[in-house]
Amino acid sequence: MLIYGVSNSSLLTYLYYVDYTLSTIQSLTYPTGTVVDPSNYLAIVEEDWLYIRQLKSSNHTVSGGNLEYVYQILLDTIID
Repeated sequence: MLIYGVSNSSLLTYLYYVDYTLSTIQSLTYPTGTVVDPSNYLAIVEEDWLYIRQLKSSNHTVSGGNLEYVYQILLDTIID
């Protein structure tokens, strides 16, 4: 489960692994190094994948397009 939002121009993120079989929840470390502009940011969790994209922003210039990251969530851990 991913919860994120912007407060005072800072990105707030909460990432959890939920085990429905054992009825447990575990907090995971979110890769905050991917954040350039919190107001123009997309993050999606699908199955065991975390997709992050820095949307078009005047705060940075990247040749070739916007920054994208994909992480695999494996064994309750984020894998680069």
